[in-house]
Amino acid sequence: NVARMPGEEPDKDDTQKNCNDDPPDSCEIIFAARRKKSSKRLVRQPSIHALGQQNALRNTNQNRRSKRNLVDDDNCDEGDVTPLSPPRREQTDVIPPPPVPHREISEFLDEQHGGVTEQQQQVNFHAVPENSQAFQPTLSQLPNPPISDERSFDRSSFEESVSDSAPPGQDSAQLIAEMETLVKDIQDTGNCDFAIDIILQNLRNYSNDVDIQEYCLSAIWDLCKDDNNYKQSVASSTAPDDILLIMRKHLDRAGVQERGCGTLWCLCNDPDRRMIVIRAGATARIVKALIQHIYDVDVVLTVIGCLRTLSPEYEARETMGALSGIEHVCKAMSIHKDISTIQRDGCAFLSNCAVDVHKQQVSLASDCEIEAVTNAIATHREDLSVLSGACFALKNYTFEERNVRRLKKVDGVFHLLENICQHSIEGNAARDASIVLERIHNCEDIDKEIEELMLNSTLKSMVEDATVDPGKKVQQVIDLMDEYDWSCKVLSAVFQSLTLLYQYYPLQRSLLESSRVIHTVILHMKTYKSFSPIQVNGCKLFSEILKNA
Repeated sequence: NVARMPGEEPDKDDTQKNCNDDPPDSCEIIFAARRKKSSKRLVRQPSIHALGQQNALRNTNQNRRSKRNLVDDDNCDEGDVTPLSPPRREQTDVIPPPPVPHREISEFLDEQHGGVTEQQQQVNFHAVPENSQAFQPTLSQLPNPPISDERSFDRSSFEESVSDSAPPGQDSAQLIAEMETLVKDIQDTGNCDFAIDIILQNLRNYSNDVDIQEYCLSAIWDLCKDDNNYKQSVASSTAPDDILLIMRKHLDRAGVQERGCGTLWCLCNDPDRRMIVIRAGATARIVKALIQHIYDVDVVLTVIGCLRTLSPEYEARETMGALSGIEHVCKAMSIHKDISTIQRDGCAFLSNCAVDVHKQQVSLASDCEIEAVTNAIATHREDLSVLSGACFALKNYTFEERNVRRLKKVDGVFHLLENICQHSIEGNAARDASIVLERIHNCEDIDKEIEELMLNSTLKSMVEDATVDPGKKVQQVIDLMDEYDWSCKVLSAVFQSLTLLYQYYPLQRSLLESSRVIHTVILHMKTYKSFSPIQVNGCKLFSEILKNA
């Protein structure tokens, strides 16, 4: 089940991750996507009306082995069923258009530079310092709550009759004790189906009682941790649907979300059961739990671990993309940057989402993805599992040349990778870091040749060519801002070329004053804040636009 990019040799110690064990450091498990036709399933309704009717339950157990497929649409809210959405867009840094572009230019100049100065009018065309460095933002440091190794939960009640909450006057501790005793007695007999049926019946009976919900989810999670028979019993029942309905109903309760995601995580270790959970709408529900409780470390630990297990599947990745799951995972890694388990599983999740094994291609990484992985390396330099997962993710990203160029912009990335190569005792991390460094150096040599060609001949001839229609010429220069967003030198020259075109072709000024041009220029000026030629030439362009406003 291990999938790799072309030309890679398999490691000897590749194993599949189990949610109860420490996941493999290399985080290299990527499953091929599967497609299955959707079909309605028959939801089994256990004939349990009172506690102790064991005979009735045993009669129904004969029919409980049929495989479940898709959940009925009436039982899911919007977003619970995996949508058929397109893959996530490559362009990630999009600024919404303002109502008054000229006003935004003035505000930006006042904020960043205090207006256009006389010094900015004295800069020569293509004047670029040789040793200038690009700006790399850093993630803000936020306090992190401590991690608890034990999953504490409130005890709830158990009752024979069907009700939405515990019976009045009944002691909840006593009801919980009766419930635990009954489940343990049934568990000792080895009847997995009956034990799960008892818990599910109470999960449905007391749907409004949060304490009971948390207890029942914890009981299912504990039973499934160490026994595949219980996992199979849960997967072949209505449990996945019941769990998702409870998570939707109690979205604001962190305990319910943590235990629900933990139970789903246990079921997802097997690829067949994984698809059952995904097609029931679990991916959307798990992402929503992360969004709602992104500052709760226990919820984030469970959610990211579960998303890591789901991420090899194409259907799950589509849903994550539609709900901006990658961006929320990066945000969670930023908030909980000191928690090594979150960083390790987050890097593995990002790596899985970037690689499409079926199409043998790597998607364009956003700045927040590159930042999250490199900050994981910088924060956990002594944690071998984090280093291994982060370096493997960077190796996967750098199969795409544009990702190499984005990685080059990270301040201090060379020092981090060289330090791993020289001092890391983890073989996989040192090997992957060496591969990434080699790709960066090769890309630098190629980029220097491209920049020289563009600055010395291509851009000048494009601007000065009188045979080309002015409108087409202006559009070609504007498109260069997206094509060469990795080169601060080319961007600086493009900004000055746009200023000249604005002066030469008054009829094309509306195109140069468009929201797209203004927003793209501002975006690059913020990205390369420490590169003075970009700042100067960008301000000169805005000055020309404001003169004719």
